[in-house]
Amino acid sequence: MPSVGFYERYGFRCSGDVDESAGLVYQPMAKTMPTPPASAPQAG
Repeated sequence: MPSVGFYERYGFRCSGDVDESAGLVYQPMAKTMPTPPASAPQAG
């Protein structure tokens, strides 16, 4: 799947098996977002 490499460059990782839904083949991907340090000010 050509788009997997693009997403991997931005920190995404495959999170499941390749599957198909309504005729579209897809690869589930996920990215773990960093958590801010406890001392960081809260936005808002």
